Amino acid sequence: MSFTDDPIWIAKREALWEQCLDSRGWAEELSRKQVRDLHAYFMTGRLTKGEPKPVGARLNFFPDMNVEAIEYVLTHNMPEGATEKDVSSLKLFFSGGIDDVPGVKTEEAVRIFRYVFGDSYSPDWHLPFLIKDESTHRQSELDPNYQFACGLGPIRWLKYEDRPRGMWYYLTDYWFSLLNYVDPILFRPGDTSHRPPNVNRKITQNKARRFLGICAHEIDITNGADEGAERRQYMQNIRDRMDALEGPPDLMTLWDDVKKSDPDEFSEF
Repeated sequence: MSFTDDPIWIAKREALWEQCLDSRGWAEELSRKQVRDLHAYFMTGRLTKGEPKPVGARLNFFPDMNVEAIEYVLTHNMPEGATEKDVSSLKLFFSGGIDDVPGVKTEEAVRIFRYVFGDSYSPDWHLPFLIKDESTHRQSELDPNYQFACGLGPIRWLKYEDRPRGMWYYLTDYWFSLLNYVDPILFRPGDTSHRPPNVNRKITQNKARRFLGICAHEIDITNGADEGAERRQYMQNIRDRMDALEGPPDLMTLWDDVKKSDPDEFSEF
């Protein structure tokens, strides 16, 4: 942690803090004491009377984000007697929160994700870090529905020219490995028969349909400009891989439906 004493690093970190205060609304959402405590942790990585309390926040606001930093946090900055709820928070963070850590590079977020979850989905999962002084890795069920929803993240990049790709752009293989495990209701827009945990059913259903529709019709926000080449290649890749799938049935029905739909349905962003 000696890097937190480096004057150059401190200046850059303070600039990032001010940027986050403006862009993320922390000053409006938190009390002055919370902002003060969060700033101290943001700059030093040392907890102030257990603040911030949520486990995800202890990673999100830590002064660095890489595999080694995560190991440090889970060894030194976890609450005593970490519960399964804490482990669940970690799974949610690693699936969807790494990319949003202030200052993290997408390439590093991808590296962390692959270190934590591997290259393809497996329901038999354990946290690849030891918590505090524990001698065994935590075994835990891994929810494919939440990861599937996170994996729809590139839709923002496809819809808006000024949005970054995000880490799930690089995790296409992993996203496809989820599809046979996802609750089929998420492939059936409008079906309200039940609610899978950890996801907003309606939002995920609609986003999945829109994501597949954009890729099926290769709707290009750049209108064929050179800078849109990467987007067009990405959409073609998704289309080719979807066409090569043989299941699950509800997903194939959704895919056939979006391909037959009017492209204008998906071009209105």
